[in-house]
Amino acid sequence: MTTSGVPRAGSILQRSDLHDLPEYAEPVDNVERALCSLWEGSLGIDSVGVDDDYFALGGTSVQALTIFEQLTRRFGAPLPVSSLYMNTTVRLLGMELKNLLNVAQSGASHAISSWTPIMLADGPEPSLFLVPGLECEPVGFEQVVRSLSGSRRVYGLQLPGIYDGKAPCYDLQEMAAGFAAAIAECGSDQAPVTLMGQCAGGILALEIARQLQVRDLAAAAVWMLDPPWLYGRPDIVSGSAAGIMQRQSRRLRRALRSLMRQPLRHYIGYYRRRERLNPFEISRRRVRFAYTQAVRNHMPAPNNVEVGLIGLAQRGDCRIDKWRTFLGNHIRPVMLPGRDTGDALRGDNVACLIEALRLQVCETSL
Repeated sequence: MTTSGVPRAGSILQRSDLHDLPEYAEPVDNVERALCSLWEGSLGIDSVGVDDDYFALGGTSVQALTIFEQLTRRFGAPLPVSSLYMNTTVRLLGMELKNLLNVAQSGASHAISSWTPIMLADGPEPSLFLVPGLECEPVGFEQVVRSLSGSRRVYGLQLPGIYDGKAPCYDLQEMAAGFAAAIAECGSDQAPVTLMGQCAGGILALEIARQLQVRDLAAAAVWMLDPPWLYGRPDIVSGSAAGIMQRQSRRLRRALRSLMRQPLRHYIGYYRRRERLNPFEISRRRVRFAYTQAVRNHMPAPNNVEVGLIGLAQRGDCRIDKWRTFLGNHIRPVMLPGRDTGDALRGDNVACLIEALRLQVCETSL
């Protein structure tokens, strides 16, 4: 469902202006009242009922980030933003949050596992695993998840260190090995899985596919959505002496630049007073910084998995050509209109991605 329009900044949209909403149901406890209040303020709607669907109200994943950050500040229990995909109403999301608060009050550990994929949609077709970019959570795949709901089982991966209180991982191979083990435990060893990574997540998805091969499992395909190229000349073989020297020199230059550009607080744990008020955002910044470093210091290894390479026609750089040269023959290039990575996950481009995934499933089943 869609709304009749998006409210302008500072304007309030009347509930009566929205179509096909259920009958208004009032919140019954503090958690539901807090959620309704946050949705009303973020979405610019005069009243939100506990049975209203977040996406039917016009909510987006970007607005959800703000809502969940405020929930964490108020209740002290971090709830993954990706849980909104399966709990789209105040009633369902409130039950999820209350369960988390009950576990925290009982004294048991309520930390979310670092590697466990979160189910975002269910369906009969083989599993699709979404690998996030620098958002560290699969919040940008909103339209893809909603389009596949009911037809394909979709999981989202979230970077370790955001919710579990552990130190973030600076090694992409270690990160990929943890995700590969979790994917195997999901029962996905029965059928080949598909990995779809956004931006830097495409590089992580490629490494996860390699780790699955190490575990004698198979990935049907890897879809890399506008992956950055950070690795110098693609024609130098990574295992050669020239490739090793180039990689070490590049790492040294980036380490020196990192000391100048990135604040030392990421290393020594010092934060300004205003940042101490939001420990969840501090964790997210640390994980994002570690993820960036891990991607920069990693050299991808070509493998025989099929790679769908999604490029953007208006970007104007040559990253797709470099990836095509590096990966060789197992390439399925797809060009979509747009200038940045988010354009590949919005509007008509989502329909193109869904069609490409459908064709890939048909070819795998033959």
